[in-house]
Amino acid sequence: MRVVYRARDAGLNADPPSRDSRAANGTCGSCIRDSAAQTLRLTRPALFDQVAALRRRPPVYVDAVGEPGTTAVMTTPDAVPGLAQQVDASGLVDNDYPAFVAARIALKIGFYSPARHAGRVSGPALVQIADHDAVTPRRVAEKAAAKMVQATVHVYDCGHFDPYVEPHFDQVVSDQLAFLRAHVPVEN
Repeated sequence: MRVVYRARDAGLNADPPSRDSRAANGTCGSCIRDSAAQTLRLTRPALFDQVAALRRRPPVYVDAVGEPGTTAVMTTPDAVPGLAQQVDASGLVDNDYPAFVAARIALKIGFYSPARHAGRVSGPALVQIADHDAVTPRRVAEKAAAKMVQATVHVYDCGHFDPYVEPHFDQVVSDQLAFLRAHVPVEN
């Protein structure tokens, strides 16, 4: 049985990072960039799901992506078209994949902050940044990379979902392979 939380008029609406104090100071790279009231709308199904998990009940799901103003994990303006572009490029069709996540992830993702731990990265690290990323602003990713001792940074003229499809996919993967060849050589 799949339980899906769908409340009328409830939503999580992503604001530009410049309006979010967490994103502005670089402490949070998560996709939840909202006012307290909007975040609480996603928190309700997340709490229901967490209680269900503790009671060993089926998960309560929310949509992974949605239009701004809906109850979904990612509601940036590029989320729905970005996922649709990935699905189209992959040859999948709707319902070939789960388009939902356990709502309890919202209880953790708001506290997810790679920048907080970036200074502990002492070995080579590849940081690939989408210049127009509505989920993780460029300045947040650059701040995290600056804390790393051996960061290799590549910035791409694209949005959050674009590296997974052409025309950016080949360049992104090429940069990953070049990094791996340089830092993780294969011995014969």
